[in-house]
This record gives sequence, C-alpha cells and structure tokens, in this order.
Amino acid sequence: MLIDPKGTDFERYRGATLLTPNLSEFEAVAGKCKSEDELVERGMKLIADYDLSALLVTRSEQGMTLLQPNKAPLHMPTQAQEVYDVTGAGDTVIGVLAATLAAGNTLEEACYFRQCGGGRSGR
Repeated sequence: MLIDPKGTDFERYRGATLLTPNLSEFEAVAGKCKSEDELVERGMKLIADYDLSALLVTRSEQGMTLLQPNKAPLHMPTQAQEVYDVTGAGDTVIGVLAATLAAGNTLEEACYFRQCGGGRSGR
C-alpha cells in the first residue's frame, strides 16, 4: 500500500508499505528538522511508531530521502529544474513508484526512476 499522506493523523496510515510525505507534511508530524541526521532520526521513529515498511520524504530542490528499517538512509539529490507549479507532484511520485515496483524493481530502483523522470510534473 503506497500512500501520499494528507493531514497530520498518520495513525490512519499504520502498516503502510510506503508513505511519501513532502517535507512540510513530514515536519508537521515529526517536527522541524535542522539537519539530515535529524530528519533520518525522526523518520525512523515514525516508521517504528506506525509500523511502516518505508518512508520517502520528498524534499523539493533537496531531492528525496528514503528510509527503511535496518537499511542505511538513501539521499537522492534532484536534477535542478525551474518549478512553475507543484500541483500533482505527489500523485506523480506515487504513480511512478507504483508502476516501477509493479514492473519488478526494488524500492531503491523505483526511487531512482522517479528522480530521473518524475521531476517533470512541476514544469
């Protein structure tokens, strides 16, 4: 179950395979992060608290951070592009990830494909 969360009640997403909040949505639940280390620490706590298989925080121009239990964090930078409108960006993330996973790729590979092709939604 892949979910682009809305609101701050992450309890309703308990047990999800993957949650994909943007940084603002993540910080509304986990608190403001001053560093990547703090983001990782708070993200891993959310994974444990809500029994998530993975958490992918989309961070706009800072790329994405994939967190999974018992794995090193994976920080993926973005390719700089001028953003005109972020409408549909979360839907694009979920769509690309779902299609790539359905094709038999790993979550890490799916995130890579999302970074290569998914940045188009804001253009």
